[in-house]
Amino acid sequence: VVDQHEILYEYFEQTLFFPPVEPEDVLDCGCGPAPWAAHVARELPDCEVIGLDIFVPPLAETEGNLRLLQWDLNHPFRTSSLLPESFDLVHSRLVAPGIDGGRWVEYVSDLVKLSKQGGWVQLAEFDYIFQSDSGLREEMPALNTWVENYRRVMEDLGRDPRIGRSLQTLLRMANLVEIQSFPRNIPIGGWPTDTSPLVRDDNVGDDAKGCSGEPSSTRAVYALFL
Repeated sequence: VVDQHEILYEYFEQTLFFPPVEPEDVLDCGCGPAPWAAHVARELPDCEVIGLDIFVPPLAETEGNLRLLQWDLNHPFRTSSLLPESFDLVHSRLVAPGIDGGRWVEYVSDLVKLSKQGGWVQLAEFDYIFQSDSGLREEMPALNTWVENYRRVMEDLGRDPRIGRSLQTLLRMANLVEIQSFPRNIPIGGWPTDTSPLVRDDNVGDDAKGCSGEPSSTRAVYALFL
């Protein structure tokens, strides 16, 4: 079974992070079983990596330069393990289902406070808009119904299922500079082999069927997955 991290890693041409930085200290928020954090730790053995999640599963990946800490991202980062201006790169990906809708402004601000001067914040969230490659949503009524139900449930739970489209605004509100963004369409099923422009997209689509004040000198990059 191909996991979500492997899908996104291949889709983004085996890129773990996009900022032009050679980090010595990295924080991964909402790390889950830590596939991204462990991958960074393996690729950069001299880098210290910390992964945070409300639950650290027993089978989480581990590396010698990786530490996993239990923390609820809905709470401010007030712990001796997470001091201000400690990280060259702060990473947060696909945490919207767990973050209270009213927490986002403070959450992004907290990530910035943890970043070193000249560091980077990298965010990525889904915006669930399903449509066929022709651009017509009408061709996918079942998925449209699923999306509507998903959004309603998330909103009932106090979550923001479309926070992805607000990431750039949140980063600007946090006084970041050099904000870069790149919305991308993620295939969720196989494409006809005689018409698909990229074999990589065919593979990703098949794999994805099994998943789902004063300006700071900290910079930011984010991806909105459509």
